[in-house]
Amino acid sequence: MSWKFLKFLQVSSDWQYTGSFPGKMIKFEQTIFPVPPKPLRGIIAQSSSKSFPREIYRSAIFYFTEQNQIFELIPPDFVWSGRELAIKGLFYTKLYRWQIRIYYWEEREPSNIITPQQSTDIILSYGLL
Repeated sequence: MSWKFLKFLQVSSDWQYTGSFPGKMIKFEQTIFPVPPKPLRGIIAQSSSKSFPREIYRSAIFYFTEQNQIFELIPPDFVWSGRELAIKGLFYTKLYRWQIRIYYWEEREPSNIITPQQSTDIILSYGLL
């Protein structure tokens, strides 16, 4: 299990989309120049690349910070294929170079865990059944 790079964005006042990703944990690494006198804000939400017009789901405000931010995004109750992250800056985005590197947490099954089908295949191959 590890963080996998998803997208690099220059925050703007328009919605930007990351492309689909698995899982529900997202990490932001942010930089900004010049440093604003007050924290800048943006909106993070989930979206679907399969709907037109695009649907935005469970939006929340986020702030610029020099520390990494981790968000848990609960998937919608209904199934979306092509679920992706939507990001939009609020106010003054043209005055600053606000950049975000986005990562998602890739959850994998440990390699030493055997699925039921693999167990059956092993048993059959050794003639134990």
